[in-house]
Amino acid sequence: MKTSEGKRLHPLSSVLLALRALKDFLLPLLIIFVSQFFRGQSATGEYSYRILFGAVFLVLAIVSGIWSWAVFRYGTKDGKLFVYQGVFFKKRQYIPYERIQSIDLTEGLLHRLFGLVRVQVQTAGGQKPEAVLTAVTKEAAADLQLELRGRKRAEAVRDTQELGDEREREDADSGPEERFDSPAEVLEPAKDNVIMPKPSRRLPFGQLFIAGLTSGSLGVAFSLIFAAFTQLDEWFPNLFLYSNVARWGWRMLILAVLCILLLAVLVAILSAMIRFANFTVTRDGDELLIERGLLEIKRVTLPIRRIQAIVIVEEPVWQPFGLASIQVESVGYGNEKGESTLLFPLLRKDEIRDFLKEFAPVFVQEEDKAYTPVSRKALPGYLFPVPAVLAVLTLIIGYFTKWGAIGWGLVVLFLLLGWWKYKTAGWIVDADKVIFRYRRISRMTAIIPRGRIQSYSVGRHPFQLRKGLCTAKATVASGGGGTEFRIKGMPAEEGLAILAWYRRWNVGPGRSADNRGG
Repeated sequence: MKTSEGKRLHPLSSVLLALRALKDFLLPLLIIFVSQFFRGQSATGEYSYRILFGAVFLVLAIVSGIWSWAVFRYGTKDGKLFVYQGVFFKKRQYIPYERIQSIDLTEGLLHRLFGLVRVQVQTAGGQKPEAVLTAVTKEAAADLQLELRGRKRAEAVRDTQELGDEREREDADSGPEERFDSPAEVLEPAKDNVIMPKPSRRLPFGQLFIAGLTSGSLGVAFSLIFAAFTQLDEWFPNLFLYSNVARWGWRMLILAVLCILLLAVLVAILSAMIRFANFTVTRDGDELLIERGLLEIKRVTLPIRRIQAIVIVEEPVWQPFGLASIQVESVGYGNEKGESTLLFPLLRKDEIRDFLKEFAPVFVQEEDKAYTPVSRKALPGYLFPVPAVLAVLTLIIGYFTKWGAIGWGLVVLFLLLGWWKYKTAGWIVDADKVIFRYRRISRMTAIIPRGRIQSYSVGRHPFQLRKGLCTAKATVASGGGGTEFRIKGMPAEEGLAILAWYRRWNVGPGRSADNRGG
């Protein structure tokens, strides 16, 4: 391919590429310059030297951005998307249409000012975008999407017809008990040329506050702000912060902690609003279109047939209020939470069934069943492994120091967490799917159709072997590898029964990775 072939990105790409090179160094340089200014060192030669270094780095970043934009080319030819890029190391990419899973669009602040978008091309098995077009016009992005979507819809229709014929043959051979959901069930052919409204759901504005207050971002925000607070006197010694704290004593310390907590709450709510504002999921045939963001608008296309498992996540503070988020494990996407893996940020649990019926009917449980709990014989395996190690370490540390009480507090905490995990663990085997419920800190419920399971195994260590227990593991394709769901302490006969249930489907005629959604 010649460099004259293909299309160029919008000239704004040069600015965005320069900013990308600067962003990792801009904040540290800014802190250095501002702190030296407060120290009264702004007139020294060292300060001038650092200003000169920052200016040189800025010029190099701008030159690099313009050069990268000048050599970048992209286009389509012979059923492939091609990309040519690289300043010192030339890189040529040819991506066949059949490998492309989706084209995701993002609009940052600068993009929106110029009516542009960033395009990310996702392929099957990729942990990160295969190709990124930093800034193109919305018309060019729409043309790429239409070209890809026309090809993929034709493939989906063909796969649907083949799977439908196969399902009819299986039903005739093995009866209704062997029915399974296939991608055919998520396609919606038009009837009598009537255009049906597309199912769509939007996150209410009020739930943004709940998401900010109860998500893990609150703890992260508090930790970062507290760490920055401890460094203020180092960066800005003229503030006399610690001397004031020492003079006012514990009252000033409590006030400082409350201020940090309030600031962390505000940061967490603001972060949730920026990330999840206008969060909308829309079903368009066999694809889910996800849009979110306030300052930076992201539009993600998620093919339903690529979803391998649905994971319902209940944070501890959500459980009393019956709230949960819905995440997906899918082929062709990375592991960055809050983007393509997040199907909906916050829902009431009694809404989840109707939500799945609209947007992912393959994952709807056919009938309500109670979870089968793990055996009582498995309780020691949940309670003692981590606390036993902590207890030994606490005894050693307590012998030499006065901090042993903290260790015993951790022992009690992990004992309670182990009991909580034991009480949570359970499973359901539905007609065509298995549901695993387990706990890390949050309670997780994984819904896995039988046809999406890449592998299922039953493992037993010596302690489980003596008690007739096992650990059941179901693996689905996700990202560049796979995601594993496990239940520890399942009776061995139950684990083998699920294995037999899985094999009855897996050994049928014509089974393949494509039929399993991968």
